[in-house]
Amino acid sequence: MKVLKLEEILVSSINSYLERKLNEVSTVDEDFDEVYFLHILFQRYKTELTDIIPDKAVLMEMEKRLENTILKIMKVIENKRTFIHKLNLYEQSQVLFTLIGINYLVSLKNQQPRPLFLTNDEIKIIENSLGFSVIFDFMIEFFCKKLGIDLSSFTEVKSKDKVEETYLHTHFFLLETDYFINSCNGDNVSELLLNVDFVLDAKLGDLVAELYWSLNFFKYDNYKVMGKLEQFLLNSYQNGQWVFHYENRRQIWHSQYSCIVAFLEEKKRYKL
Repeated sequence: MKVLKLEEILVSSINSYLERKLNEVSTVDEDFDEVYFLHILFQRYKTELTDIIPDKAVLMEMEKRLENTILKIMKVIENKRTFIHKLNLYEQSQVLFTLIGINYLVSLKNQQPRPLFLTNDEIKIIENSLGFSVIFDFMIEFFCKKLGIDLSSFTEVKSKDKVEETYLHTHFFLLETDYFINSCNGDNVSELLLNVDFVLDAKLGDLVAELYWSLNFFKYDNYKVMGKLEQFLLNSYQNGQWVFHYENRRQIWHSQYSCIVAFLEEKKRYKL
């Protein structure tokens, strides 16, 4: 079997992403994941992208997609806000999560706070939604604090299992660095290492990629650990995409984003 080089994997996987975007109609939730993926690409990995994708037209198209998708999300979400009282609690929470998260992203892109006013009813919806999803709780608290939105009922975020625990640990460096706007103070490598064997044994490809990404970011250099994570990802790679056992389309796409940025971080780290 041909051993693919890192650059070949990155070029092929990004091309697969671009081809998918031409043929798939995405939901707002999927769009939300994509804009954060694209923002990270251009905020932290612009040099690496330019190196592997010399065609400036392709990069310009990706940047244009980022801007257009943000506008699309804002239009859909602002429309849903007009009848949010008719939605169930879960739907309401997702509308507000997306609204707040996308406003935070825009504030990052513009490097200045983006004013966002929430009604008392909307704040109550967020507070009533806390406790059902550790990822929702963790991210909504972060977004609100960064945007100056005062919630009276923040509670300590506690994971219920190793999957949730690993997701929290792998988001540390993203949040502590404000998605690469600022430098990172400290690391959580000891926490990242807690569930390496668990995610490998459970074949949780998205989390394997996020662990590989974050450990590379912190320049962790234990060859045995990094080798196991990398080999899992390489073994899962087929014809421009990573094949994991996920059935949910959003999770499948999210796992591809995680793998791409994980290998871009490796390229950046070692200047490959």
